Amino acid sequence: MKKVKQNNVNTFDIGQMLQKIVKEKNLTMAQLARKMGRNHTTIKRQLNNKSIQTYLIWEFSLALKYNLFQDLSALLMSQPGATETLVNGNLSDKARIAELEKENAALREERDYLKKMIDIFSKK
Repeated sequence: MKKVKQNNVNTFDIGQMLQKIVKEKNLTMAQLARKMGRNHTTIKRQLNNKSIQTYLIWEFSLALKYNLFQDLSALLMSQPGATETLVNGNLSDKARIAELEKENAALREERDYLKKMIDIFSKK
C-alpha cells in the first residue's frame, strides 16, 4: 500500500491496494469484471485510481471475497488521533470511558459543593 500525502492528510492509493489483492487472488481484469458485472476497461480504470467511491469498495470486496473495509479501518485507526469508532451505534469503549470520566469529575465537584453546603447549614 503506497501512502500519499494529500492536503496534509495521510492517505493511500486504494488502486494499488486492489491491484495487489487481485494479483494475490490470481485473477485477470476480465475475470474480476465478470464477477462484478462490469466492463473490464472500467475495472482497469478503477484500479488505476488513488481513490474510489464506497459502493465500488463494497463491490470489489464482494467480488474478491476480501474485506477491504477491515483493512481500511485498520489503516485509519493506526493514524494519530483516530480513536473513535461507532460500535452498534455507540461510541467506542475509549470514547465512552472518556465521556464517563468527564461526567464523574462533574459529579465529584457537585458532591463536594453539597458537602460544603451541608456543613454551613449544620453549623447554624
